Amino acid sequence: MIRITAIFGVRWVASSYRAVRAVWRNYSALYKHLATASLDTTGSTMERAKFQGLANKLGTVSFPQDLALMKDVLAKLSGLSLKLQARDCNILKSFTAVDTTVAVLKAFNSAGGGKTLKKLSRTCTVPATLSFKGVPLSQGKPGVNPGQFLTAVIDNLSRRTADRPAVVQDLHMLREDNWPPRTNDAFVIFGEESVSRLARQFGLSTRAAVEAFRNYKLEGGKPELELKRLFAAACSNVSW
Repeated sequence: MIRITAIFGVRWVASSYRAVRAVWRNYSALYKHLATASLDTTGSTMERAKFQGLANKLGTVSFPQDLALMKDVLAKLSGLSLKLQARDCNILKSFTAVDTTVAVLKAFNSAGGGKTLKKLSRTCTVPATLSFKGVPLSQGKPGVNPGQFLTAVIDNLSRRTADRPAVVQDLHMLREDNWPPRTNDAFVIFGEESVSRLARQFGLSTRAAVEAFRNYKLEGGKPELELKRLFAAACSNVSW
């Protein structure tokens, strides 16, 4: 059994995920408890009706489907939230983390859901014996549309990073994984305009910075002093 924790306003994504995960793992025990409490004659009629209503809700097809969808999405959003709160998070890592999360959610959308939702769909395939973790399921009301929900979450996250400062785009050029292949003719001069703008913004010698960047791309090894200063700016937690 996993304790169903409270959902807090601060760091709400992580607390929401923990609560959803607990309900998912405790599903059959939780349903049995609600169903048993609905028949307990020591309780008031109102209490029994409340427990019966909750048991009926848990016993519909849409409840585990919605729960699986929320579990998949909140797991990724919780991981993103924790990355953004980390001490070593900087402006480049934050944008990269959001971009990665958006890419994963888009993959979920294309595949019809994440791991948990897919597992549930394989489990509940025969309407005549429809059940989940030993709990018989009735049709009930339709649940959340996974495609629409995922699209809404993706759009919301994408809007938060759509207007990126020019300096952030320039700083991304310093990352080797953003460089074109060495066989590309543009490799030699790639990113030099960005490095020149960054050097001017941080009061460095543009010529020295560009030459240091070119040498770093072509020869590798440790970056020269001017380029080290730009790398330090890229690792800063400051949003310019």
